[in-house]
Amino acid sequence: MMSRHYVLAAGGTGGHMIPAHALAEELLSRGHRVALITDDRGARIPGLFDHAQVHILPAGRLTGGPVGWLKAVKAIHTGRAMALRLYETFLPSAVIGFGGYPAFPALLAARHCGKNLCPGARPRGKTIAGLDETRSLPGSLRART
Repeated sequence: MMSRHYVLAAGGTGGHMIPAHALAEELLSRGHRVALITDDRGARIPGLFDHAQVHILPAGRLTGGPVGWLKAVKAIHTGRAMALRLYETFLPSAVIGFGGYPAFPALLAARHCGKNLCPGARPRGKTIAGLDETRSLPGSLRART
């Protein structure tokens, strides 16, 4: 089996991080490499992602009126640029988002460079979220070839 690289993007709360961690553990057990993109809150949850690369990227929350919005847009732009640099070296087969505002810059970067997103598919016959087997998925989520 060929080892693949996956990036998981999740917000800093347990509701986003625990499902991402479960997928990371499964992918790692199958011999794949996994990197997590999150915020500082997500990186502080003990016992999660001990065997994966963890990258803390700025994301920005759209709060605080116009000044807060400008700061958030700047943070999102910076986080997107950092994610793009990560993708250049890590070369992920897929970028999988689990929600939360810290996932947004990572998903924007993936969209920009044509990486698989979940849901969605990259051209060139790749499957959704880089999964090899999609027959059990509903028709609207099956790989487009």
